[in-house]
Parts: sequence; structure tokens; C-alpha cells
Amino acid sequence: MVFAQTAVGVVLFVAGVSKVVSKQSVLPFLVALTVPRGVAEFAAKAVAPLEIACGVLLLAGLGSTPAYLAAALCTAFAVLLLLAYRFGVTESCSCFGSLDRSEFGIVVVFRGVALAVAALWSAALVTRAGPAESSLAWDRATAEAVTVGAAAAGVYVLGFMLLAEVVQFEGHRRRLRHQHAAKAETGGEHL
Repeated sequence: MVFAQTAVGVVLFVAGVSKVVSKQSVLPFLVALTVPRGVAEFAAKAVAPLEIACGVLLLAGLGSTPAYLAAALCTAFAVLLLLAYRFGVTESCSCFGSLDRSEFGIVVVFRGVALAVAALWSAALVTRAGPAESSLAWDRATAEAVTVGAAAAGVYVLGFMLLAEVVQFEGHRRRLRHQHAAKAETGGEHL
């Protein structure tokens, strides 16, 4: 339970802080998704502070409410990403502010769905544990779970960023190959 709460908490905290520090907003993404302008502006202003607060509350181990809030927030993000992918939105979601340089695509959608699954799992574990066990009692096992959870969050963030870069690179490489093949067919350059 502590592992899952820590992993989701760190990811949400990093996402919120990176948006605040970089001043990048989810507004262009929401507008591209045709969310009404007023709702999109409100959501864009609220999302980073909400992520930070939710992350801090999860990391503090303050019972089940933060886990439920994180599950709802992450599930909403995943649904928006799935809808954006379905409707062909190409605007970056800026989920991780300036850390998130990847083009919007299936990797970003998978990243969002994976976070939602982790947050739902964390909420389920907290529910199963009950109120007596949902607050952190610091002992060696808790410290180890927090350490592993934080490491898992780092692997999640960096791993998906790297994967997105690889997919983006391969897409560019594929386009260049097609351009060169088209030139070769028309009597242009030969490879």
C-alpha cells in the first residue's frame, strides 16, 4: 500500500511542480480537445495545484481520501488522453511541463492509463487495509516501501519520457525513409 501511494504521489507531485516551474499549461491541449474555453481555463489553472496537493497528501499517508482523489484525478486524465487520441488531437498535453517534450500519441496515452491503473490500485489497497492501516507508521518496512515507491515513480517518469523519444525518433526516421524512397522513384537522390 505504501509503495503504491508513494509512487503515485511522487508522479503527481513531479507533474504539478514541473507545470508550475515551466509555466506550461494544459490549456492548449484542453482547447484542442474542444473543452469549452471557460472550463478549460479553470481546469488549466487548477490542475497543477491539485496534482501537487494530491501528491503531498499521498506522500504524507493521510488515509484513504487522498488515494481516492488521486484515483479520480488520474482516471479523468486517462479518459481525456484516450478521447484526445480517438479524435486525432495532436497538441501536447504538457503533463510534465517542460520535462514532457514528446509529441502526443499512443505512448502518452499508455502513460496516462498506467498512472490511472496505479492510482486505482493504490485506492483499492487503502480501502482493503482500512482506516487503522491507511496512515503511515514509520518503521523500516515503511521506509523501504517509500524508497522503492519513489524509485518506481522515477522509473515511470523517465522510462515513459525515453520511450516517447524513441517512438518520436522512429517516426521521423520512417518519414525520412519514405521521402528518400519517393525521391529515388522520381529520379532524385539514390541511397
